[in-house]
Amino acid sequence: MNMKKIGIGFLFSILMYGSMTAFASLDYHQNWTSDNLNGPANGTSNGADGTVTFRSNLSTGNFDVTWRTTRANSGFNNLQGLGWATGRANRRIGYNLGVLEHTSGFTGMTIGAFYGWTRDSLIEYYVIDNWLNYRPASGTRLGTFTSDDGTYEVFRESQNGHNINGMGPFIQLKSIRTTPRPLGQNNVITFQNHADAWARFGQPLGNNWSYQAYIVEGWESTGSGNATVWELP
Repeated sequence: MNMKKIGIGFLFSILMYGSMTAFASLDYHQNWTSDNLNGPANGTSNGADGTVTFRSNLSTGNFDVTWRTTRANSGFNNLQGLGWATGRANRRIGYNLGVLEHTSGFTGMTIGAFYGWTRDSLIEYYVIDNWLNYRPASGTRLGTFTSDDGTYEVFRESQNGHNINGMGPFIQLKSIRTTPRPLGQNNVITFQNHADAWARFGQPLGNNWSYQAYIVEGWESTGSGNATVWELP
């Protein structure tokens, strides 16, 4: 973990966005793998298909993750980050993604994204600002819109597998930025703009909000990530 880089990013956040007391509102850590499901806020998870080491600090909003897929074509998936136990449409976040690396020889991918779930309807959603190896533009393309000085494409896809209710069918919604954001800078995601766009395109989110987090995710990949996240007014 590069503490000097994290410290600089933290200082820039204060200068740009004012008081960082919003860090205190972080109350949720996400440490999920397809091998071990929910892991600890700090520690290593080992499974048949991969291993993940996750370190997080809710008081500073920083997390660090490294992972390794140990078996090709295994479907190993890992998702780690920090956020809020209860999501909402009008959440506006700042984040600084200092590190995002994809070093695998497998055909998988690595992303940095704002992420969450709703029930009634059961929907998994992403706002994907960064990706490595390939851009995850799968599913039915619903349209484009602009938010936070960028253009996003929206995709909807029916899925069947792990979800917050267990196993079964659900809808996946993705806003994918057309060009990735640079690493090591402070960025903003105004989530209301995405929720509104999805509703305009005919796929509103559900009525029952589950968690919401800024995450780094790997799928059949080996890599690392380090990010700091905070909430904005």
